[in-house]
Amino acid sequence: MGALERLFSIDSRFLGVGAFQYSWHPSSTLVAAVGSNNVIQLFDSRGALFEQVVAPFPGDVTGLQWDAAGERLAVLTSASNGRFALWSLETKRYQVVQTKCKDLSMLRWSQQGLHL
Repeated sequence: MGALERLFSIDSRFLGVGAFQYSWHPSSTLVAAVGSNNVIQLFDSRGALFEQVVAPFPGDVTGLQWDAAGERLAVLTSASNGRFALWSLETKRYQVVQTKCKDLSMLRWSQQGLHL
């Protein structure tokens, strides 16, 4: 296996300062990234900005993951209060999902991407 190649870098203008989260689209054509500014940035595989999406709830984004088909991006924040949101790549809108859990701490899709 050869050395890893840097595709692009993202600076603090997009993510803010400090820790960040990211999730590669299953086709590797997009990456979603979010930092301290809580604006989810979608970049193409060359680093060009594709879309900017404001987090659905207040608080820091604590979970960010594409479904297996790459149609929906699941988003969780520290102030979600038992909710998470699914952002649709097609419609560019959120669907909010209320759960019975009050302290959600992570998101993970099933391998087939049908269940979160």
